[in-house]
Formats: sequence, C-alpha cells, structure tokens
Amino acid sequence: MKHSLHIAAVLLVLSACNKAVMEPQKMGAITLSLSSDREVVVSTKADEVDHSDFLVDIYGTTLVGQDYSLETPYIYSEMPEQVTIPYGYYYVSAQNCTQEDAENGFGQIWYSGVSERVDVVSNTPAEVTVMCKMNNAKVTMTIDESFFEDFRDVTAEITATRTVSLTEEDTATPTDVYFN
Repeated sequence: MKHSLHIAAVLLVLSACNKAVMEPQKMGAITLSLSSDREVVVSTKADEVDHSDFLVDIYGTTLVGQDYSLETPYIYSEMPEQVTIPYGYYYVSAQNCTQEDAENGFGQIWYSGVSERVDVVSNTPAEVTVMCKMNNAKVTMTIDESFFEDFRDVTAEITATRTVSLTEEDTATPTDVYFN
C-alpha cells in the first residue's frame, strides 16, 4: 500500500512537470517606427533619410529565460505591421548598412540606432521607436577644372581613420567620402 502511494505521488509530480514544459509561451507584439536625426548639419540641403532599406533586428530574452533574436533581420519596408514574439524583454536595432559597408571604397553614409528596452508582457502591442543617428563624417571634395590646367597627375589624400586617395577622375564632379 505504501509503495502504491509513493508511485502515485511520483506520477503526480511527473505529470505536473510535463504540463509546465508543454505549456506554450505567451506571445505579444511589437510595432515599429524609425526616425533619423542629423545632429550636425553643415549643408543647407535638407536631405530626407529613406528608411525603406534599413535592416531591423529584434533581440533579447523571453520570460522563460531563453535568448531570442531574429534568424534574419527584416528589411523595414517589408516588415509586417506587427511582429509577433514571445513575451520578454527586447531591444530593436536598425541600420541602413553595416559598419564594414560604410567603410568600403569611398564609403557611404551610415545611420544606426538601438531602442530602449521594450517589455513585451501583454497582448497590447509594444510601440517602439528607434532613433537612428549618423555614425560617420562626410567630406566632400570639389576641385575646379582650372586646377588641373596647371597641375598634372595630382592625387589628393584625405586621412582620418583610413586614407582615401582621389585622382583627377574622382574629383571631376564633387566626391563624397565617408569616415567612421
């Protein structure tokens, strides 16, 4: 009789453990908006930043303690209106290119940003805004054609974190060079 009580107690505990493991994680949602800030404006042009090709990543920890991140970042223009993820604590990052891409050749402008921590703990979608800031400096070099009438085979070098050499062909039209 004692053995059957012990066996019944063990089975009861095991069934309770299986129930906890089998219970699905609760799901919530994130809605996202991107904005960009140009802290230093040297030019009088008001360039609008196009966010459509920005890469968006979501990463953090679920309420059950599992690490979470997207397998592949979203392209902002192709993201669903709401992203469904397990309840947890997350960060959302966005950037228009990688740091490596921003440094290739003459480089390119590089915007990126990370949200504050986002708590996804209810059925109400968490609204997230990621402020993307310019992370590099842009140098524009324009040399008038008359300069090349007096000088031949000129190479101009701009050095910051790396050196970029510009030849006459590069400077025939204004050339933008970006440094991180």
